Amino acid sequence: MERAAGMGGGKGQMDEKQIVKEGLSEYFIFTIEGTETVPNGWSKRLRSIEAAAAPIKIQYRYRPNEYGDQLVRMYLLTNDEKSQLGSSPLPDGLVKVFRDNGRSGLSYLAQQQIKYIPIGDKIELNLGVDPEVIFELIKLRVFRDELWLQINGRP
Repeated sequence: MERAAGMGGGKGQMDEKQIVKEGLSEYFIFTIEGTETVPNGWSKRLRSIEAAAAPIKIQYRYRPNEYGDQLVRMYLLTNDEKSQLGSSPLPDGLVKVFRDNGRSGLSYLAQQQIKYIPIGDKIELNLGVDPEVIFELIKLRVFRDELWLQINGRP
């Protein structure tokens, strides 16, 4: 947890605290067991969704009308019980994506503002351009199908 909070100092890893989610009308309350000390001006992250538990599908998309003239990497999830997410709707908010950097720490990948996601709906997180993927658009052929010719008003 210290590693996720960015405050690791070579200490042993603490036990992860349980986060309890309770429904209150259309709102949800997230309760963290025990107490947490956060110094003034600092922030602390607690893990609520484990990436290994939520199956993520990676998809590359080329859609000039949506993303401009570039190939973007998307993480696709579904808010359902099978994905271990769908016990409640996901509220509006900012989703930040991190990955393990291999040195007992986290590396920031991307963030995206999401809207309310009901149980069963899909989540699409745009991670932007992948610097390790080379994208080159090659036009193989151009043709027209069902071409009609009209001369002097007659088909």
